[in-house]
Amino acid sequence: MCHGQDLSGGNGGPPLDNLGATYTKEELVDIMENGKGGMPAGQAEGEEAEKIAEWLQEQQ
Repeated sequence: MCHGQDLSGGNGGPPLDNLGATYTKEELVDIMENGKGGMPAGQAEGEEAEKIAEWLQEQQ
């Protein structure tokens, strides 16, 4: 798990526990689909990416 069991980061991935305050849902979907920095593209797409983004927004 690149971002750690509790979203606090790990294995090279940054923490995800406050991404909802930093990125919009659309930006999160774009990052999952197209990649950004060390995050490779294609980790989630379409409806799956949207559901993950919504969940991340709730973790603020």
